[in-house]
Amino acid sequence: MQASPLGRRRDEAARRYWCEQLTAGPGRIFRNPVAPELADDPDRTFPNARLRSPALAVAVGRVAAELEVSDAAVLLGAASHQLARMSGSSDVLFQVVVGNRFTPAAAASVSTVAQEALFRLTDADRDFGDAVRRTRSVALSAFRHAAYDKWALDREVALLVEKGEAADHSYWWNDTRDPGVGPFDTVEPPRAALSELISRTEIAWPTEFPARRNVSMAVDVLTAPGALDLAMTADPAVVDRAGMERFLRGVERLIVAEAIALGD
Repeated sequence: MQASPLGRRRDEAARRYWCEQLTAGPGRIFRNPVAPELADDPDRTFPNARLRSPALAVAVGRVAAELEVSDAAVLLGAASHQLARMSGSSDVLFQVVVGNRFTPAAAASVSTVAQEALFRLTDADRDFGDAVRRTRSVALSAFRHAAYDKWALDREVALLVEKGEAADHSYWWNDTRDPGVGPFDTVEPPRAALSELISRTEIAWPTEFPARRNVSMAVDVLTAPGALDLAMTADPAVVDRAGMERFLRGVERLIVAEAIALGD
């Protein structure tokens, strides 16, 4: 399939899309990293935080229904808006992990076909609702260009980096949730109001990882019984622990506040 004329055209279009977005995006997202002196320390470790939020599990569906998008778009849009507000860059990029089973042949494949999509949202800091609505269309365009010759793309991106023309693409987003499994499949939904429920949010720091190449921030979305989890790893040269917590709680509060505004 990939070697067919159609497959080659898709590959060329995807790599062209990546290069266009990378040359148009910001050279650095966090304009003032907290500890740039750590960037050259190969022994630094990357903290890992996990926010567990019952309120987010309830609120995200309400906001998705109101804005007529998926809950995945709500979460990615909120993350983009919060990242833009924190970083000082109105344009943000995430490498988003995509399942890539859009074609009949891929759908029937018994193999790993996940690749990264390059998601770039402009003016992400202006308005939360607008950011979420635009996330849907921008993400769909990114997903359409997420099937490519990985080695060929890596060579093209490396050349852009070498020439100093590549945007900062060190931010990662992976929504790992199974669409068929919800947070309230095995537990009763909470009866408390969102304004009370948000006080039950927990944040933990389960581990640290060795330094990771081309990672400033990586966020995973996970389903937990009665809650949604946001797990985040970050380079301490760019974002410290306080900044990590501010990001996670900011994403949660954006969505919960929007849901409360709809009627708690």
